[in-house]
Amino acid sequence: MNAGQSRGRAGKDVTVAICTWNRAAFLDRTLASFHRLCIPEGVEWELIVVDNNCTDTTPNVVQRHREFLPIYCVSEKQQGHSASRNAAVEAARGELLIWTDDDVLVDSNWLSAYWDAFQYQSEISFWGGVIRPDFESPPPSWVESNWEICSRLFAIRESKAMLEPMTATHLPFGANFAIRTPIQRQQLYDVEFGRSGQSMRGFDEIDVLRRLMEKGHRGGWCPEAELQHCIPRERVSLDYVKKYFQGQGETLAYRGETRLSPEELRCQLKRRRRNYRLNRWLKPSNIWLKDLIDLSRLEGQLTYLQKHSERLS
Repeated sequence: MNAGQSRGRAGKDVTVAICTWNRAAFLDRTLASFHRLCIPEGVEWELIVVDNNCTDTTPNVVQRHREFLPIYCVSEKQQGHSASRNAAVEAARGELLIWTDDDVLVDSNWLSAYWDAFQYQSEISFWGGVIRPDFESPPPSWVESNWEICSRLFAIRESKAMLEPMTATHLPFGANFAIRTPIQRQQLYDVEFGRSGQSMRGFDEIDVLRRLMEKGHRGGWCPEAELQHCIPRERVSLDYVKKYFQGQGETLAYRGETRLSPEELRCQLKRRRRNYRLNRWLKPSNIWLKDLIDLSRLEGQLTYLQKHSERLS
């Protein structure tokens, strides 16, 4: 974050934060949806957009929406989602910090739902909301047949999932959650997690929320806080599945949860690739998709261990 760029700004009730990197068209659509927000009477809010080294028309998009939205732009030079999140935390002036992404369409009552929860649920430190899919084109049959897996892949959180209590293994997705700002400042984002450039490593918000729960903080669901997640055609592909779970594998290796040596990983990879090639044409999608997920995780773990072999030895 640029030195001094948050100084002198007045306090707010709510900060909404979006981190973005070269997705101007998506961001434009997202910001347009914010025009329809119903802001509760007397509530003052700000919308922070963190520009993480964008080289496209992102600054122009932000500028076009300044007339309609209380946008405050932050520049973060360290590449990565976690670094951008930390810049937003530093700049935030709201008592409540609401996180979303640059590829969503927010419901008109989205902000007010979180504000109500913030005011009336004093025992809760953070909340998660509904994320519905907005597919650019109809998804292929393997997505529909394996929706339990694919809904997580596309960060979909349906309201029925909120019938279960929030636990360390059942947490909000990063595109739609809110947290009390002083509590967020107690636990910043680990820059080793989160997407960075072409890297698909995730786990950034999960890591933070789990750390908070370990310290006794409670989370709750806010099913009235709804948005749509825009899913472009190219994301509904087996190539995206592979990249996503390779990122998961890298995360497992970074966290020290890889129990296999590089040689053992190579042996398992060889078998999984063979199974996938055979099952892709002979078996139903629930079988070969699992093969693809498993081999992708193994590839991610092996890639991480090879890159960091000197540090880990």
